[in-house]
Amino acid sequence: MISIEGAFCPACGEESLSVSSQYRIQCDAEECPRRSAAHEILADHEREHLVTFRAGGSYSLRHPLIERLNDEMVCRAVWVLGQRLEGGFTPGDNLNYRMVTLRPCTDTDDGEYRMDVVA
Repeated sequence: MISIEGAFCPACGEESLSVSSQYRIQCDAEECPRRSAAHEILADHEREHLVTFRAGGSYSLRHPLIERLNDEMVCRAVWVLGQRLEGGFTPGDNLNYRMVTLRPCTDTDDGEYRMDVVA
C-alpha cells in the first residue's frame, strides 16, 4: 500500500488514505464507517449539477465536486432553477435531471443551461 499524504477520508475525516494493491483508494482507519468512500466519490464521473424534483415542488440539488474548489459552491444553479420554474418549466415528480452547462455564467452573464432527464 502507498500512503496518501495531506488528503483526508470523506467518511471519517482521518488522514489515513492509501492506495491498495488493487489500485483503489481506501481509508486505513479501523473505525472508518465507509473505507471505500474516497474511491467511490472519485469514481463518480458526473461533472454537472443533478436535480431531483419531488411532489409538492421540493427539490434537491447535487453540485459537481469541482465546485468545492475555490468556494465555488455559491453557484447560480439554484437561481437558474428558479428562473426555469417561473418560466414554465414543469418537471416530472421524482425525476432526476442533469443541468448541462452550455455556456458558463460570469459576473455579467447568467450562462446557458439545458435540462436533460437522467435515466
